Amino acid sequence: MLEPFKPTSWAPDLLAAFQLGHVPENELATIGSIPGVSRLLPAAVEQPKLAEDITGVSQGTSVIRQDNVIIMGVNPDGAFGGKNPMFNVDFIEGSRETAIQQLKSNRGCIVPDHFLKATGLKLGDTFFVCLPDDPQKTVEYKIAGVVSLPGWHWMTKFSGLRRRFGRTAALIFADENNVRKDFKLAGVNFVWIDLADDANLDLVCGKLQEVADRYLGPAQPVNFQGTWSFGARMFGRSLRVTLRDDIRQQIKRRADTMIWGMAQLPFVTLLITLPGLMSVVNASVRTRQWEFGIMRAIGFPSTLIARQVFLEGFLIAA
Repeated sequence: MLEPFKPTSWAPDLLAAFQLGHVPENELATIGSIPGVSRLLPAAVEQPKLAEDITGVSQGTSVIRQDNVIIMGVNPDGAFGGKNPMFNVDFIEGSRETAIQQLKSNRGCIVPDHFLKATGLKLGDTFFVCLPDDPQKTVEYKIAGVVSLPGWHWMTKFSGLRRRFGRTAALIFADENNVRKDFKLAGVNFVWIDLADDANLDLVCGKLQEVADRYLGPAQPVNFQGTWSFGARMFGRSLRVTLRDDIRQQIKRRADTMIWGMAQLPFVTLLITLPGLMSVVNASVRTRQWEFGIMRAIGFPSTLIARQVFLEGFLIAA
């Protein structure tokens, strides 16, 4: 039951979100030189509304029917190309190579498989999203690939990726240049990072905090869920670091707590019903005192009557 909510190896080790101001692109080399950082990938992120009601929100609210998506702009080759891509996703429809080319040249995007189920779209279809600052204007994206993204809900929920709304329909990947141009995004606010095996997490986070403190500025838009600490490590207000493995452990601990609580419920119920059961047996014995007396008078031993009372109590308890 928990597997769809647990981020798997498709996601890099951590996501650093710079929430006050933004980091210039020339600082990416500084971040890449931090001891313990094996590779990194900047991302341009926006959360626009869908121009059309393709998720069926007007038919009733639901956790699977939302009117917005998260558009994440990344370098297609760095994110999905090569033998060891940053996002090691499984393609359900379309090929990796074709999707990369479509992202570069044809305003393509890569969507999760559940998005097609929720919208009725298919590979090759297009959809429109509204510009947050000018809802009357829209931009178009074409579905170039369909992938499996288990656990994307929790990776986006508490990492600051949900910039404008508490719920969202999907995490969608597109070309970074297109996303920056469409939504007028300057600088870098999100960086995906893979860590070396011997990485010192405290050292890495400390160095990231130093970079964040050098470029403080206006607060980036982030919904109220982006201020929660579940699965994330806060370093003041300027930096949030979300670790994939931390989210997995938090989900497991929460599930253990819930399952243990549910396992205790039958015993609590038994303790509550025990006095009632005793009252039922006691009332049954009291109302048949005359019958027991007759049975004793005609020769029934007391042990037989006791066994009868015990058997009746056992059957009621069962």
